[in-house]
Amino acid sequence: MAKRETEAPSEMSTTKFLQWAKDKLAIDKDNLDLMWVEQPQVYHDIAERLALEISRRDEAKNDLKDLEAQIDSELREDAEADFQKNGTKKPTETALKNMMREDKRWKKANALQLELDKNVGLLQAHQAAYHQRRYALENLVTLHVSGYSMDASSRPSKDARHTDNRKALHRERARRNEED
Repeated sequence: MAKRETEAPSEMSTTKFLQWAKDKLAIDKDNLDLMWVEQPQVYHDIAERLALEISRRDEAKNDLKDLEAQIDSELREDAEADFQKNGTKKPTETALKNMMREDKRWKKANALQLELDKNVGLLQAHQAAYHQRRYALENLVTLHVSGYSMDASSRPSKDARHTDNRKALHRERARRNEED
């Protein structure tokens, strides 16, 4: 059995997947048929990955809330024990929230949450870009079918068009002068 040369999109890390999706966004005007054939599959791969990342993000949100509840409980128990043992003043709600934000477990869970939020945003951007790509492909095919040349070498340069326009204007003036 032959070894696959490239990783399947579903097996890629999120970073690799995002780069793969960005690379696939380019349109090869000389292979519009291939671009059309791969468009739905690439769009599906992005939509599927987005759904997975949203699920991971939502799970991380729930885990962060659970961790916050656990840390809050621990901090309150510690504060109560301190109060019972030493008669120290109980911390305010703001102080408890600040202490929670200093906890290493909270920092790690929050960093994961932020990373997953970023990934979801980037995948949503790719999904929107592929939606726009579809319209671009439709319009390029329409141009191609109507005979519009997309080859830059077949279009006259700006200078050549300017010269042609000046010649046409000169011919028109000469024609009008002959009529007078």
